[in-house]
Order: sequence, then structure tokens, then C-alpha cells
Amino acid sequence: PLIRAWEIYQGAYQRVSGLARTVRGPSMSTNLGKVQILGTCIVHGERVFVLQFLQGRRSNWTRRPFLAQYDEDATWFDELKPPFDQDRFFFEMPRQSKVREFSSSS
Repeated sequence: PLIRAWEIYQGAYQRVSGLARTVRGPSMSTNLGKVQILGTCIVHGERVFVLQFLQGRRSNWTRRPFLAQYDEDATWFDELKPPFDQDRFFFEMPRQSKVREFSSSS
């Protein structure tokens, strides 16, 4: 399962020197891009996966964190679902319905 892969990675990462900490992981190649598992956290009392695209089909997806429902049995990205009763992930939204993103120049 994805959570076990992350736990193994995290345990190993904590035991290496700074020189070895340039590694990224664990990640999956998907048809949307390369997705990295950053870990888990609790949001509104619900445990979720924290993920990011290392590379995405669209360049503005790269390094953008996003959440997915925690599923201790999920073994691949396509088994994950959006959190908090959302219908879709941000990268599945129709272009016209996306919320305007603010930058420091706004």
C-alpha cells in the first residue's frame, strides 16, 4: 500500500546524512505526471494524503501540493479519491470553473 511505501521511505530518510537527503520519494508515474507522496496530515479531523506533482501534464501543476482521502489499502494513484466530499481533484476541474489563483502581484 502507498502508506507503507511512505513509511518505509520516511524511516530510511530519517537515518541518512544530509548528503543523501536530496532524494525524492516515494513517487508514481501516472498519465497525468509524476506524483510524489509527501505524507499524511489531519485536516478538519480527517486523515488525508498530502501529494504533489513532480512533473505534470500542465506546468502549473508542478510542485503544487494537493490532498486525497486517506486509504490504507490504496496501492496506486488512480485508487485515491478527492477529500472532503469533493467530486474531483483540482486537475480534473473544467477550466472555466477553476477558482482564480492569486499571486503576489495580484
